Amino acid sequence: KVDFIPLAGGAGQAAELSHSPATRDTVQATPLCGGVLVPSGVGYASASIPPSNLQVGSTYEVRVAGSEHLAPGSARFVAAEEAQEVHVPLDRVLENVTLSWRWPPNAWFERMGLPTSVPITISHEQLGVVEEHVMGAASPRAELEQQAEAALSEVLKFMEDNDVFFNGAKERATRESSSGIAQAWAIDHLDGAKRAANWRTIEGISGILRRYPDIACQVHGTTTETKPPANELLADSFQMDRHRDVDAIMETLAHRRAEACKAALVARGVPERQLFVTAKGRQGQMKVDFIPTARRGGSAPAPSKRHFTLALPL
Repeated sequence: KVDFIPLAGGAGQAAELSHSPATRDTVQATPLCGGVLVPSGVGYASASIPPSNLQVGSTYEVRVAGSEHLAPGSARFVAAEEAQEVHVPLDRVLENVTLSWRWPPNAWFERMGLPTSVPITISHEQLGVVEEHVMGAASPRAELEQQAEAALSEVLKFMEDNDVFFNGAKERATRESSSGIAQAWAIDHLDGAKRAANWRTIEGISGILRRYPDIACQVHGTTTETKPPANELLADSFQMDRHRDVDAIMETLAHRRAEACKAALVARGVPERQLFVTAKGRQGQMKVDFIPTARRGGSAPAPSKRHFTLALPL
């Protein structure tokens, strides 16, 4: 007989014996016979396969199929006239186990920062395995910085082919629109193609931010350079002097546009607490930038949840 005795295994595990060709990458080995691993001792299993169809001196391979808890394994041997024991080392499948913790909801300390590290012990009752770990060894600040960098990279890549467009305050279409001068800071552009492009941008940015719920995002608006006097309709709407308050008028316009983008993001599922608006007028370009950051007003927002992942044997 040929006994297959793996170093670890489980009952009912399928095993098959195949001829092992020299060019396994291009030739599919054809199974010659098969069996089932059965317990043969603590931590062991075996299967017996008659050697009647084995050719002495030929190379064969024992292959054990994988299962829910066992990784597949294999071993080669050269057939001999006498009975042989072929040992196939098998490993348990590693499973990623994500552990999370958060402060109790509605506790007075709910918004406080979580501890930078917590020692934990994980044990497997059946295997008798004990794992010692320190959860969250990285500081909250470092984690947030890494998340912010990743989110910023995604936003910059996305914005290479996307933008937010606004009707100009001086455009005739703006003056004659049903919204009046407020059309100058409306996401719903009067041009259908640009309106659709605006909402694609909002959808894309909101999708990125929802993947990073613990970071903040600066929504920063700017406007083109404007020579005095400022637009009369803008000045009247903001109750400012179009000659004296040009800077303030343009900064208010930039702020309104950034606020419109913020409101659109909130409507698409981004928590309002995650967003803050800044603006600067007369910067030479009319645009709104989305800038993920670990800081909000100079400080990092406390993460609402901490987690890490371990690979453990089942």
